[in-house]
Amino acid sequence: MSKKVILIAVGLALLLHLPLAADWDPADGHKMHFPQLPNETGWAVNATQPLVLADDWQCSETGFVRDVHFWGAWKGGIEGQMVQLFLSIHSDIPAEQSPTGFSMPGATLWEADVLQFTTVRPVDTPALEGWYDPATGEVIAQDHQAYYQYNVLLPEDLWFVQEEGTIYWLNISAIVVDPQGTVWGWKSSLDHWNDDAVWAMWGTLNWQEMYEPSVPIINDFGITILPGGVFANGGGSGAYGQGWYYYPDTDWWNIWFYDHPYREDRFKVIHIEYDVFMAEPGLPSFLELAVNWSTAIWSLLGNPEPDPRVPPLPGVDESAYIGRQTLYLGPVEPGHYIFDWTIPDYNPEWVSIDVRGENFDIPFGMISHECIGQQSLDLSFVITGGPFEPDTCDFYKLPYLDYAPQGMPDFDQKQINWVDNNQHWSHDGPAALANCIWWFDSKFETAPVDPRPFGSGVVNDNYPLVGAYGPWDDHDTANVQPFINDLAMNYLNTNPGGLGGTHPGDLQTGFRAYLAAHGMQPDYSDTFYVDPSFDLIRDQVLQSQDVILYLSFYEDLGSHWNYIGSHYVTVAGVCTQNELRQLCVSDPFLDALEGEPPAGAAHGGTVHNDANNISGPHNQIQHDPYLCAPVVPPGAMVPVEEVNYPAPALLGHFQGMNAGADWFPYGGGILRTVIDLAYVICPAGCDCIPGDADGSGSISIGDAVYIINYIFGGGPAPMPYAICSGDANCDCTVSISDAVYIVNFIFGGGPQPCDCPTWLSICGAPLRN
Repeated sequence: MSKKVILIAVGLALLLHLPLAADWDPADGHKMHFPQLPNETGWAVNATQPLVLADDWQCSETGFVRDVHFWGAWKGGIEGQMVQLFLSIHSDIPAEQSPTGFSMPGATLWEADVLQFTTVRPVDTPALEGWYDPATGEVIAQDHQAYYQYNVLLPEDLWFVQEEGTIYWLNISAIVVDPQGTVWGWKSSLDHWNDDAVWAMWGTLNWQEMYEPSVPIINDFGITILPGGVFANGGGSGAYGQGWYYYPDTDWWNIWFYDHPYREDRFKVIHIEYDVFMAEPGLPSFLELAVNWSTAIWSLLGNPEPDPRVPPLPGVDESAYIGRQTLYLGPVEPGHYIFDWTIPDYNPEWVSIDVRGENFDIPFGMISHECIGQQSLDLSFVITGGPFEPDTCDFYKLPYLDYAPQGMPDFDQKQINWVDNNQHWSHDGPAALANCIWWFDSKFETAPVDPRPFGSGVVNDNYPLVGAYGPWDDHDTANVQPFINDLAMNYLNTNPGGLGGTHPGDLQTGFRAYLAAHGMQPDYSDTFYVDPSFDLIRDQVLQSQDVILYLSFYEDLGSHWNYIGSHYVTVAGVCTQNELRQLCVSDPFLDALEGEPPAGAAHGGTVHNDANNISGPHNQIQHDPYLCAPVVPPGAMVPVEEVNYPAPALLGHFQGMNAGADWFPYGGGILRTVIDLAYVICPAGCDCIPGDADGSGSISIGDAVYIINYIFGGGPAPMPYAICSGDANCDCTVSISDAVYIVNFIFGGGPQPCDCPTWLSICGAPLRN
């Protein structure tokens, strides 16, 4: 399960059905194969619990799903009160991989419980629509008239990330106040894509394929042609456009009725009845009446686009686009006539009545056309959203060429059977620590070189914090698994006795032992902060420290909280605006920006061994964002930081994980995720060189040029620290005076730029790298 949320109403307009900007119109665009618009003469398919319906779409542009729009109606036109609507997004199980033989929804990627809609727009239509219950087989051909467009606009922190070309499923199920008297249905679509929609009963989710009910479409028609072949009047129920059309090349009058989408695996049964009389008794009369249909060529070549659907109107090649069978030919003999005709090879989109002659009056006629076979039924909805936008963390750990190109790495713990004896993924501590060590090793590499292409055999390693575990570079993708293995097995005491992950004390002693083994213990210090505030975490990150968070899961029992287990993540970025308490993390278990949980749904665990790939989207600096909020536990005096982490999706793996012996099994109550500990790793000393704006490691005229270009030419900010690295004169700003200060130092015998401890004492932390 992923991002289960409750969406609540935003105003009185919901209840009054007032049109708002949230309503969807075709000009608003879409982010799916094409909008599946409602079939105004189609079906409202029962989607009231215990039924749940689902239909698939293909993402047309990588980015956020911000809004979901769909159409529905009430059985019999009796509008009820919807208490709740369940929406969810799922992965796709293609037909060739499905045990059912048809495609259907897979793993849950996102879900929401909608209490009221952003807007509900009534749709004015003169047509009568059908009702269909796939569970009972109930079919009511002309059941109701009114239907509605429902619009769900998601808040930003609940946007779902979809990837171009990927197929997803949208599931909908409604709870109503009086399910015996009022029942709600999801409307069918005129437009069809890919496989059929599916239905299931809530809870079991034994998916069944859905087809259009085999119910004939019945249309009326009538026409009067005077002596001399003059058209007098005519019309028909449900007819296309103006009704009767004249084809001058063949002298036919034709009235078209939409049937069903063109299908080669269906066939058409047509029944026609009509009464006929002479328009002017005693004068010569003649009638030729035929049944027409659009050919396969028309649907495939003549009018292949999904919208708009039009019949072959006058001016087209009738021999290519219109099939015709004469049913009556001769003088008008008043009476009642009945004809039946079958089109055996396919189901055409359009059928029609064709007449020509003179002096006849058909005051009433009826054509019934039924698609025989399993006709695809799709549902009406539109997925919308904008392009992929950055998350709201505005400060990230810096990227480095050799090799942390997107800042903090995002190594995955779900690799090569890194599980405990309960088969639970257990290596989040080693993976979170590996992120930090790898980042520092990249930052302090003295002669950085991009190690790609990986596996080339070229080795460049001048900083000993991470070494190569084989014949490859220390930052090769092949080095990640043995590196994390080494931390877990030889330093961190992961899974003591075969169970339980890594205790925080073992994380600290293990890191110190690792530093000692690499001769680097004097180069780093480390500190645990208990119940750290968001401000403390943010300031540590801004000072270029690495921070590992120990997220703990608690069951809120009112009078007290029961501790369930914990999980390690590495902080990759923070929001520097006080009003938004947000952290962005490298999570060894989830890739939230890639659509998880469920864990592992986005891709295999080895993908992020290339440090260029982090959660969302790859090759861009965006890490999973989570909000913090202060909460005071029962009996406590000070608040702790609660995180909106999707804990329910994780408890199967993290009960008792990283916890030692004192934990409780989850009892089904309210879950809270709290930052119990922050493990902060600091490089020894101060690593800023004030005035070294170009990051070369020394002061030169190039730094003065760099600062001038930054101030006047729109060049990049000083690096690695935007202020400290460019502030040669320790006035806590970067300005033209710093460039002048450097020039005087180099050429005029002026004072040297200040050192880092002096800068910190004057300007204060953080360095803001």
